Amino acid sequence: MIIEIKNKINFKKSNPFELQKTEEIKKNISKTWENFIKENKNYFDGDIIVVKNIDIEKNTLEIGKDKYSSLIYAKQYKDLVVRSLFVAVLMKSTDNKYLVIKNIYDKTNIIGGVADIQDFDEESFIPEKCLEREIKEELGISLKNPKDIKKYDSKYLRIPGKNENYYTCGILYTAELNYTSEQFKKYFYKTKEKLDNEIKEIYFYTKDEVLNLNLDDIDIKYLRDFIKAENPD
Repeated sequence: MIIEIKNKINFKKSNPFELQKTEEIKKNISKTWENFIKENKNYFDGDIIVVKNIDIEKNTLEIGKDKYSSLIYAKQYKDLVVRSLFVAVLMKSTDNKYLVIKNIYDKTNIIGGVADIQDFDEESFIPEKCLEREIKEELGISLKNPKDIKKYDSKYLRIPGKNENYYTCGILYTAELNYTSEQFKKYFYKTKEKLDNEIKEIYFYTKDEVLNLNLDDIDIKYLRDFIKAENPD
């Protein structure tokens, strides 16, 4: 589910910063990762930021560090909970259509990515650093350039529902593109070869068209609630 952000989120670094595990789970993670990369050679076992605790009343996320291999393991087994932190943005064109992508793994999504260590400014986590990086890599535009984006704002927090062992916790932004849907398609496909090749196709959909998409994948289910929250009619 998603909740509206009414005040700036506080990010508190946990101590110890790295997620602790038993030796048995570490061995199992290693075995699972070895099997995973045999069929998924494009993935890298880098650092990710995880959410250890959520305090809604105090508007605080306690965050730590883990490896991507732990996330893959947690998707399959219930003896480890990994709450990876991501930042994503729902972009709307000047003709009121929403940007949705299909990545090279044929998964539907919106622009965003998993947070990592480079998104810190010394001791503080800065979600906009993650978002700016992903937008530049995937679309070749800048969050801070008014020629590309009229305005943007952090609007919602994606938090787990009941009985979710593996889940992602997300900071959700909205942004208004300074392009019509057709203008942006032309720009994107003209520059696509110079960009990160993670995006296979981009689409622009109306609110109803997004709601009619197959959004059953756990990583993108929240998009239905996101669209409804932005269109409370």
